[in-house]
Amino acid sequence: MGDERGTALLDQHVMTPFMDSQELANRFNEDEMVWREYEYACRLHRGFRLRTGIPDALLDRIDWLMAERKHRVIRYIGRILP
Repeated sequence: MGDERGTALLDQHVMTPFMDSQELANRFNEDEMVWREYEYACRLHRGFRLRTGIPDALLDRIDWLMAERKHRVIRYIGRILP
């Protein structure tokens, strides 16, 4: 599942010369929080070794999506309409 982390980083964090160092640090920290939450969830599933019949790949994907939902900041583009 390591390649998904790289893919997510590439998809969401396009580097531009105008990004300041604080923004880069914030995004790095956000990515790290998501990855640590994902690893924790995977350890829990593997530790309990539940026989659910759900494939490991699907459980990994669900863990990844839950980690992103919990720790990923949603950056909206545009403005709020009254």
